[in-house]
Amino acid sequence: MDPNQLVQAILIAADTSATDRALQHQALTFLNNINPNDAWPASLQVFLAAGPDGARTHPPAARHFALKVVCAFLGSGIDPLDDATVAHVKTSFSQYLQTEFVYGPAEASAPFLRNAVALVLALFFLRVYPAQWSTFFPDIITLLGTANTQPSAPGLALLFFHTIIEISNEIFDQLLKSAREFTTERHARDARIRDAIRNGDDASRMNSAVLALIVDAVDKVRAAREAGKAATIGPHLEIVHWGLRAFALYIPWIDVNFTVTPTTIQLLFTLLSDENVSVRLASCNALLRMVQKGLKGGNDKLQLFKVLSLGEVLRALEERTRAEKTARAEPDEDEEQFREHLGRLLDGYGQELLKFVDDTSLDLSLREEFNTLLQDILPTMLNFLGDEYDDTSSTVFRFLGAFLSSQKKPDNRLPSVTAESLRQFWTLTLTVVLKKMRWDSDAEPKDMDEDELQMFDALRKDLRVFMDSILGMDKDLVASAVQQFSLNTLRVLESGVEVPWQDAELAVFLVFIYGELSRSTSGGRRAFVEAPLFEKEQRKAIDYSVFPLTMQGDLMMALMTSRVGQYQHPLVLLQYFETISRYGDFFRVRKECILPALESFLGPLGVHSSDRSVQSRAFYLFQKFVKDLRSDITPQLVPTLVNGLRDVLVPVVVLSDSADSSGRSSPATPSDALDDAVAQPTIFDSQMHLYESLGALTSLLYETPNEHAALLRSVVQPLLDELSNGLSAVSAATASDNLLSILKVHHVISALGGIARGYPDFPRTPTADFVPPPVEVFQQMAQGILVALDTLNVFKAIRSAARTAFGRLFAAAGEHVVQLMPALMRSLLSHFDPTELSEFVNFMSHLAHKLEGNVFGVMNELIVPLNSHVSEIVSNAQAGELHSETKKFYFSFLCSLMKAKLQDIFTSEQNQSQLQGVLEFTLRTAQNALEPGTARLATDFLQACVIVWAVPSGAAVANGPGTPQFAASTLPGFETFLYKQLVPLPFEIASSPSCNPLDGQTVVLLNSLADFLKTVHRVRGQEVLDYLTTVYLPAQNCPVDVAMGFTSAITGGDVKAFRRYFVDFVKSLRR
Repeated sequence: MDPNQLVQAILIAADTSATDRALQHQALTFLNNINPNDAWPASLQVFLAAGPDGARTHPPAARHFALKVVCAFLGSGIDPLDDATVAHVKTSFSQYLQTEFVYGPAEASAPFLRNAVALVLALFFLRVYPAQWSTFFPDIITLLGTANTQPSAPGLALLFFHTIIEISNEIFDQLLKSAREFTTERHARDARIRDAIRNGDDASRMNSAVLALIVDAVDKVRAAREAGKAATIGPHLEIVHWGLRAFALYIPWIDVNFTVTPTTIQLLFTLLSDENVSVRLASCNALLRMVQKGLKGGNDKLQLFKVLSLGEVLRALEERTRAEKTARAEPDEDEEQFREHLGRLLDGYGQELLKFVDDTSLDLSLREEFNTLLQDILPTMLNFLGDEYDDTSSTVFRFLGAFLSSQKKPDNRLPSVTAESLRQFWTLTLTVVLKKMRWDSDAEPKDMDEDELQMFDALRKDLRVFMDSILGMDKDLVASAVQQFSLNTLRVLESGVEVPWQDAELAVFLVFIYGELSRSTSGGRRAFVEAPLFEKEQRKAIDYSVFPLTMQGDLMMALMTSRVGQYQHPLVLLQYFETISRYGDFFRVRKECILPALESFLGPLGVHSSDRSVQSRAFYLFQKFVKDLRSDITPQLVPTLVNGLRDVLVPVVVLSDSADSSGRSSPATPSDALDDAVAQPTIFDSQMHLYESLGALTSLLYETPNEHAALLRSVVQPLLDELSNGLSAVSAATASDNLLSILKVHHVISALGGIARGYPDFPRTPTADFVPPPVEVFQQMAQGILVALDTLNVFKAIRSAARTAFGRLFAAAGEHVVQLMPALMRSLLSHFDPTELSEFVNFMSHLAHKLEGNVFGVMNELIVPLNSHVSEIVSNAQAGELHSETKKFYFSFLCSLMKAKLQDIFTSEQNQSQLQGVLEFTLRTAQNALEPGTARLATDFLQACVIVWAVPSGAAVANGPGTPQFAASTLPGFETFLYKQLVPLPFEIASSPSCNPLDGQTVVLLNSLADFLKTVHRVRGQEVLDYLTTVYLPAQNCPVDVAMGFTSAITGGDVKAFRRYFVDFVKSLRR
C-alpha cells in the first residue's frame, strides 16, 4: 500500500468542511476495507515519518489512524511474528523512542498519541517476549536512564508506566479477560509471559525501575514545595500517580518480596498523606492490591497484615478525614473521594481477614490472631458505615454483610468471641443502620429527581439486609431497637409534640418493614395478636379483638393513635398510607381502627391532597385498602364514604404538550393523536383506582337493593352527563379536531368500566338467595357507552376503552347486558385495526366461556366479519410477524367456541357457507411445521371438529382426559374430509423436512397430533385402523410390520404413552 495514498484518504475522511461528499464517502470506504495484515508496514511508515529537523511529517490525525492499523495487526493473533517483522518493528520503535522520547518533545504536540504508542508496545511485547525480545525491559530501562538527564524525561517515564499497565491488563486483568472470547491458546500465552517475567530477573528490573521513578518524582515534588515552586510539580505528580497505578496492577502477579518491602510500605503510607488527592487515591489502590494478594499459607498472609498494620493506619486516617470534613464549611468532593477509597481499602482488608477467621482448616491460634486484627477494624468500619455521604457509607457494605453472615454460623465462632461482645457489636450496628435509614436533615425530596429517590430507596434496602441478618441471630435486639425508636416517636406525636419530619417518616417506615423483618414468625392475623392457631373454617367466627397484641400489633396500634396521618409532609403521609394499606390483617383484629384509617384516606391530606404525588398514590392505596378489607367495612359507612369521594370523581382530562409516545414527530392520524394522549401518564390513571374503589364500596349495599341502586345511580349519572356533554362537543365534522373532548369521552367510558370492575363477578349459576346488583343501572351505563362508541368508533382508543368497559360490565351484570353485545360487536368491527385482534378475541373468548349457549346469537353474527378481518391480515404480505400472532388468537378463539359448546354457530344458516373455507384455512395452518405453535392450535381445533362432526350416526364417543363433552352431530361430507385430508395430516407433518423433533415447540405440536389420532380412533373406532393399515400407509410404501405396530400403539396404552411413541416414530423417519 502506498503510504501517501493512505494519508490522503485519512485527511479526506477527517475533513469536516469537505464539500465533495462522494469523494469523502470513497475515502471512508477505502479506510474501512483496509486489511491490517497488509497495510501495517505502510501505516508504520506514516506514523514514524519525520523531516530532516526531526519533526513528524504527517498530521496527528493521520498518524493516530496509522497507529490503530498497527495495533489491529499486532492484536489480531498470538502466534510469534516472523524474524523480519520483529526486526523491522523493533528497530523502528527503538529509533522512535530515542528521537521522540529521549531527545525529542515526547509527542508534546499530540499527547493523545502516547497512550496509543504504549498499547502498540504492549501488543508487540506480547507477540515477541521472551523468545524474540528477551531484553525488552533492560532496553527500555536503559533508555529511561539516558532520558533522565533530558527535559523530556517525564514523557518516557509515563510511556513506560502506560506500557506496563497495558501489559498487566492483557495478561492478568480478569474483567478484560471475561469481556472477550476465551481461548486456550491466549490463556496459555498469558500464563507463559507471566511466568517468564516472574521467574527471571525482569520482575525485579521492572519493579526497581518503577519504584525508582516514583521515588525520584516524590523527591522532586517535595523539593519544589519546599522551595515554593509548587507550580512546577505537575509533571512529577503525574509520574507519581501513574507509577503507583502501574505498581498496583502488577502486585497480584509478581513475587510479593518485590512489592511488599519496608521501602514500599513506607512510601505508600507517606503518600497516603500527600497534598495531591490523585496520589492518595493511587496509594489506596496499591495497598488494596497488597492486602488482596494471594499467598499460599495463612502464616504468610498474617505476616503481611502485621507488617502493614492497616488497622491502626486506617483508624487514624478515618478520624482525621472525618474531623477535617466536620471543620469544613463547604463539601470537598476530592476529600470525600479519598474517604471512599479508604472505605474500599478497609472493606477489602476486612474481607481478606474474614476468609482466614472462617477457615476451619487453619490452627485455632492462627485464626485467633486474624480475629484480633479483624476486631481491631470493626469500630472504624462502623464509622465509615455511618458516614453522611451514602457513597462513602456503601463502601463497607460487602465486608459488613460477609461479617454478619459469618456470625450466623455458630460452629465457626472462635472461643474468644463471646455472646456479649457480639450483642454489643450488633447494637452498635443497629444504631448506625437506623441513623443511615433516616433522611438527611437538609434533604428536600421534592427537589430530587427520580434517580436520587431510587438511590435512597436502594440504600434502605441494603441496610434492611443488615437488620434482617441481626434479626436472625437476636430477634429481641432488633425488636427493641425498632420499638425504642418507632414507639417513642409515635407516642411523642400522639402527645401533640412536633417532631422532625425525618424522624416521623423513619418511625412509620420501620413499622412498614417490620413485617418483612419478622417474616419468620406467624403470618396473617396471628402476626398482630397472640392467638392460638385455629382451623381455617373457624377463623371467621373467632373474635380476635380479645387477644393481646404482638410487637407488630403494638407498632400498628401506636401508628393508628399517633395522628401521624395528619402530618403535613408528603413523604410521611405516603409512608403512612403505604403501611396501613399493607397490613390489612391488623384491621381485622382491631376493627375499630378501620374508620380512622378510612377517614385519613378521605381527608384533606389523602385523596383530597393538593400535592398530586400524594393524591395519585392515595387513590391507589385507598383502592387496595378497600379491596383488602371489603368484607370488614360495615354497609352503614358506605354512603358517608361515597359522599366523601364525590368531588374527586370527575375525570381529570389533561392533554400533554409533550411529544407523542410513539416517537413520531407528528401523529399520522387523529386516532394516533388520541392514542398518544391516552398513553401519556396523567392523574386520571390513578383516578381509575378510585372508580374501582367506588364500585367495591357500593356493592356492599346488596342487602338493601333500593338504597344500592339509588347510591350507584347517584355516582353514575354525573358521569353519564359528562359523557353526553363530551359527545355534544364533538360533531361528526369536527371530531378529528376536538381532541380534548374526545379524550374526555374516553376517560368517562373508562371510569364507568372502573366502577363495574369493583363489583364481584356475576355468578354463572346464581343461587336462590343471590341478590343481583342494580342491573338497570349497568344497562344504562352500557347504553351510554354504546352511544359514544357508535359516534367515535373511528378512534382506536375509544374502541379499546369501550371493549374493556363492556368486559367489566359483563363481569358484574352477566347476561343482563348480553342483549347489547351484537350492537357492540358491529360497532367494534366496523373500524378494525389488526393490532386489536388479540384483545378482541380474548374478550369474545371470555364471553363464550361465561355464557355458553346464552351468547349464541352474538357469536353467530361475529363469525363472518371476523373471518373477513383475519383473511385480510393473513393475505397481507407485509404483515410479517402479525400473520402468526393473528392465527394464534384466531384459532384460540375457535377452540374456545367449541369448548363452550357453540359448534352449531359454524353450521348455522348464516355461517354454513363459511365452514369449508374455515376448515381449509385451518388445515393449511396445521400443515405448516415452520410455525409449530400456530399449527398446534389449528390441530386442536380440528380435533374438536372431529369430536362433534365425525361421529357415526347413533354412536357414542368416550371422551379422553381433558376432552370437552360435546353434543355430537354428524356433518354431511365431513367423513370424506376426515379421511382424505385430516387423517394424513400427522404423517405429512412427520415427513416434512421442516419438522424438527428435537425442537421443543415442535414436540408440543407432535404431542397434539398424537392426541388427534387417538381422538379419531375414539370417534371412528376400528374403521380408522383398517383405513391406515389397508389404504393409507400401504400407499405411502410403509412396511406392514411398521403399520401394524403404529395401529397397535394407537389402541394400546394411554395418551402419554402414544405421545412418546409418535415422537420416537417421527425421529425414526430421520435416521
